[in-house]
Amino acid sequence: MFYTHPSKKVIVRILRKHPLFKLKGTVLRAFVVGSQVTGKTHETSDVDILLEVKPVVGMTADEVEQFYRRKLQAYFMKNNIRGKHDDLHPQWCNRRVDVYFTYNAEPDSRPKGLLLC
Repeated sequence: MFYTHPSKKVIVRILRKHPLFKLKGTVLRAFVVGSQVTGKTHETSDVDILLEVKPVVGMTADEVEQFYRRKLQAYFMKNNIRGKHDDLHPQWCNRRVDVYFTYNAEPDSRPKGLLLC
């Protein structure tokens, strides 16, 4: 099992500097979700992060997610690297980081996760 998790500060810094991500919004909270939380990791498991961001006027949470993810998705589709380890995804401790967005990360509306400090 993968025992350590990135901090919110580390994840935000990685995403602000990432060439295809360039996170600009305000991150209110960050959670580790997926296999890292359920204990179903293996040596090639990625790190799934859910970011609760400040709402953007005129955009739904889905539109904000697509805004940040579209350049990555276009690159992956063009180069046929979906589902594979690659160096373009944000990385933390040699693990691929997959990022998801929400405006509402209350326990009843988000996947089971671990709040990052």
